[in-house]
Amino acid sequence: MLPAILSLAVMLTGWPALPARAPAPASGDGPPVQSESPHAEQIARARALVEQGHGEQAVELLQPLLADGQDDRRSVRLALAGIWLARGRPESGLQVLDPVADPDDHDVTLAMGTAFRAWADAMAAEGRRAEDTWFAYDEARAKLTRAAELAPEDDPRAQIALIDLLLYVYGEHDDATRRAEALGKAHTDNGEVLLLRGCVLVNGYWRAREAGDDKLAAATLDRAVADLLAADEHLGDERTEPWAQLAWLYEQEGQAQRAVEAATEVVQRSTEPDLGTLYALARRYASENELRAAGRALVSMAESRPAQLGEWVAAEADRTTAATNLAWVAVNLGSRVQSLLVLDAVMQADPEDAATWNNYGYALREARRYEDAYRAYERSVALDDSDPRVLNDTAVVLHYYLRRDTERATALYEQAVEIADRELRRPKLSTDRKRYLREARLDARNNLSRLERGVRTERG
Repeated sequence: MLPAILSLAVMLTGWPALPARAPAPASGDGPPVQSESPHAEQIARARALVEQGHGEQAVELLQPLLADGQDDRRSVRLALAGIWLARGRPESGLQVLDPVADPDDHDVTLAMGTAFRAWADAMAAEGRRAEDTWFAYDEARAKLTRAAELAPEDDPRAQIALIDLLLYVYGEHDDATRRAEALGKAHTDNGEVLLLRGCVLVNGYWRAREAGDDKLAAATLDRAVADLLAADEHLGDERTEPWAQLAWLYEQEGQAQRAVEAATEVVQRSTEPDLGTLYALARRYASENELRAAGRALVSMAESRPAQLGEWVAAEADRTTAATNLAWVAVNLGSRVQSLLVLDAVMQADPEDAATWNNYGYALREARRYEDAYRAYERSVALDDSDPRVLNDTAVVLHYYLRRDTERATALYEQAVEIADRELRRPKLSTDRKRYLREARLDARNNLSRLERGVRTERG
């Protein structure tokens, strides 16, 4: 499936197009306000309020200016429309702009086209009637087309918004590509344009692959990567969009490590990161035994939002299998600190797998978190009390590290010996199974003897 690449639209404010999973920009910027405007100061204050998360106060500041009898109300209406868009109320923005609607006014027409697009997207997301939604989309298309015709040569905002609409709503790839190529030639150093053309090329790459044209797909891929990396250089390190697209491209190309690194870049740059892409990559690469890439994805999630990682695992239809697979990746990371960081998050899903809890208990014991280790071992025993090695390991934590509950430790050692003896009497055991049981029995017997003699220090 082709990823959702661009946001609802490029805002009239000059805001960038964002991936659908990214938070909407909290800004009330509109077109530049002339310094001689009688309302320039109030508009600047209102935009600052929106940046601080006080959109309602910004509206309260500007709304009275529409009735003060002064001439310059266009700039106020444009600013208010931007604020309403930032607050997720595009229909209110349209109402504000309607009195100054003018098909020959670039800024107002662009603002209305952007608002219609956002309104249509909202209605589509709500499942509203198709005729209502497409009315708004068609209005957006008409307004953005006109704004693109009126746009100054150095202002590509309307073209960017129009191309986004043509490609991702109307599916007119050829027209969108033609426009994006022309725009790219006219704005070679504009990060927004490079980002847009890169996204169009991502779409072209996907279409070529679907058509089985590997040569075209490879050429388009190279161009898309080049545009997205160039866009990143121009846009700065707070922007996530280029890396979101690169993560998708690298995954499609089977470049696991690069896909994870790109998705990690998105998370690190986001103020409220969504771990969905990283989690999907971790699950995929764990299932494909790409342990290095899966491990990197898990570490990135655990470092950024450990609780969210646990929630993703818990939400799985089979959380035990998911947690077991990811825990196995964690214990093979090669870094005790990183392993435990991931395990702490994954095990919040409470998988019903004794071996996984046993591995977690061992990692906790090695980290000297003995109380946590004991709880993990006991959870393992509660799920399966038939493994003499797990019984022995649980007793060891009580015996040597917590140094308490001698009766419980004694019972666990005795149970381990009894189970090992019983299993060893079974016929046709494999050589490896016999060795495992004998070693577990020997350890339990030795530890029981040391406990009975009052020895509380583990050997070697």
